[in-house]
Amino acid sequence: MSTVANKLQKATSTAGPVSGITARYIRLTGFTRSVSSGPFISQFALYTDANLTNLIIGQDHFPPPTTQLTASYEFSSFPAFNAGQSAPYTGWHLANRSTSVIINDWIQYDMGSPITIGSVLVRNGYYTVTSNYWATGFNVEHSNDGTNWTLIQAVTNTSGPTVNTINT
Repeated sequence: MSTVANKLQKATSTAGPVSGITARYIRLTGFTRSVSSGPFISQFALYTDANLTNLIIGQDHFPPPTTQLTASYEFSSFPAFNAGQSAPYTGWHLANRSTSVIINDWIQYDMGSPITIGSVLVRNGYYTVTSNYWATGFNVEHSNDGTNWTLIQAVTNTSGPTVNTINT
């Protein structure tokens, strides 16, 4: 049994029945921004519940690279697997991408088979005195086949680094 399946089984058995969607893939896509670089997704995590208490994947501090988290584009210093961590200064960064291109970029989890997901946590942005990389908007979608996608929620009008919790 995979580590993710173990975590899901453990979370389900201790928390009782879960609600949410059942999907194999969860992705972020449709990015918009207000500055010339970014966005920067510093955390992308999946939970079985709406209270963010039963983690499935996405909060290990400096885990080994995971093949479950992939992206349409990777900047060498900030690959997709960085978004599966909880460190605020690492993440997935759409550096050197035009605004017209990032709208079609994506980052996604492939769980291997459909699982129940109660919420998605997205830590959006990175900010220092000299940089402000965050998405002003993005979509959270799910799929069972990786081809046909259903919108869970459109996150809009973010102004600065945000922590977004999307309940499914």
